[in-house]
Amino acid sequence: MHSAATATFDITAQLIEWTQSLHWSAIDADVQRAARRHLLDTLGCIIAGAQQTLTHDVAATLDAVRSAGDVIVPGRARRAG
Repeated sequence: MHSAATATFDITAQLIEWTQSLHWSAIDADVQRAARRHLLDTLGCIIAGAQQTLTHDVAATLDAVRSAGDVIVPGRARRAG
């Protein structure tokens, strides 16, 4: 019997294998346009939200309870773990 963790790992491994087999040129042009649009939308949200009061408050709270790490956090000078 598989545990939930094993099942999650299996699904994750399958997803990784599937995404590694993708090639941009094989993706339909409409899907490429949608992907670009969604990526730009996400970046716009990151930029717009980075300087919001709530974002600063949450970052200050997290900074008080955890140490900095190596991961870049868009819009923030401090890195996360």
